[in-house]
Amino acid sequence: MIAIILPYGDAVLLRHIRYLLAVSDHGNFTRAAEALHVSQPALSQQIRQLESSLGVQLFDRTRRSVVPTDAGRVYLDHARRCLLELEAGKRALNDVSDLSRGQLRLGSVP
Repeated sequence: MIAIILPYGDAVLLRHIRYLLAVSDHGNFTRAAEALHVSQPALSQQIRQLESSLGVQLFDRTRRSVVPTDAGRVYLDHARRCLLELEAGKRALNDVSDLSRGQLRLGSVP
């Protein structure tokens, strides 16, 4: 599990970032929950937990949709970049493990 520890002790999990982006992309908790294969109440709880950890409200919620707040828009930009970097790191690890990158060291016994 990947976690980003904030200065005041709370952790933002990779799951929070994925959930945040899904809610923003779908504009609706129900559709985002379906896309993530989680229940809508569980998704809402995770977003509230993230907002609590950050100390800001990330979305304005209406009955039919959610819209990022100003703080939410700023954080979404950083969250997208963060996720892209983490995915690039994972690809780089895969390249090393399948020998697409890195060095292969061979030894032999005379």
